[in-house]
Amino acid sequence: MRSTLLRTGSLTAAAVLLALSCNAAETACPQADANFVIRKTESWYALEYMGSQIHRIEPAQLDDLFGRKTPTTDCDEGLSSRDVMGIVVGWKKDLLIAFGILRDQQGRPVRVDMLSFSPHSGPFEEIGLNGQSEIVMRYGGLATRICWNDNWNQRWAFSNQQTNQVPEACGTTQGPFGASQYLIPIP
Repeated sequence: MRSTLLRTGSLTAAAVLLALSCNAAETACPQADANFVIRKTESWYALEYMGSQIHRIEPAQLDDLFGRKTPTTDCDEGLSSRDVMGIVVGWKKDLLIAFGILRDQQGRPVRVDMLSFSPHSGPFEEIGLNGQSEIVMRYGGLATRICWNDNWNQRWAFSNQQTNQVPEACGTTQGPFGASQYLIPIP
């Protein structure tokens, strides 16, 4: 019995050490709405709401996004408000994943609209929030404004003209250079 206890104790200690080493490379990125957290590792990224995972970018997709290079685990400063959250990805830092928060009448988040935007025109030279619900970025001599829930349509919209250094107002849900968006429910 004593040897069984020692083996079990050793296995438990090994499992705890493994769990600690796996979590050592995890970065928790708090968002402006404190109920949301973006967690990053070199293997996966996850969006959590009130401690529950609502979306996860799996290893194969993260590997594709970063061109088979090691994903970054640093937090994206200045890309979070009460209405939107953004993550810059890609080994060239030229892709954006953004989440627009949809709230009920009491202000409780009920779902997020995930946007994947990939202009492939060079790394973002500048990217940041313009107010609570707009992201403005400059890349490869171009500029784009992305608006969340513009005109209360519960979708992402884009500026029509990307050649200006100061992008026009948002006017279309068709993203330049390829963009996709889909709704993620919040349980």
